[in-house]
Amino acid sequence: MAEVRSQPQPGYYQHAAPAVTSLFPEVSFTASQLLVLLASLVGLAVTTPLFLLFSPVLVPAAVFIAIAVAAVLGAAACGLIAILSFHWVVNCYRRQMPLGATMTEHLDAAKRPVADMAGYAGEKTKEVRQDIQKRPQEAKRGHT
Repeated sequence: MAEVRSQPQPGYYQHAAPAVTSLFPEVSFTASQLLVLLASLVGLAVTTPLFLLFSPVLVPAAVFIAIAVAAVLGAAACGLIAILSFHWVVNCYRRQMPLGATMTEHLDAAKRPVADMAGYAGEKTKEVRQDIQKRPQEAKRGHT
């Protein structure tokens, strides 16, 4: 007896393709996080014997701590970027919109407050200019 496979619904791949292709930033940032951590560990493994053989205690300790802090901060930054980009992709996928349209909506939403603030600044500038023009006239009236 032949097995009947159901065909995917039309438009399935249109929603799946952006989700799959948008995983590239998460994977690349996670990979870079691991590479930063690995490189720092290799660097520490190579430099630790040199520090122990050729220098006093405080200088290698300070350099060791600086390298360790830089490694942790670099790895944490890459991990944070990966998590935030994954969160953005999940939100875009939940809305069932193409990524390009969502980006346009984000840009439009960001433009609105800027335009409102520009209009408000223009009104305030006009008010201040009128106040400045009124002050000399009021001062002349008060002295005469």
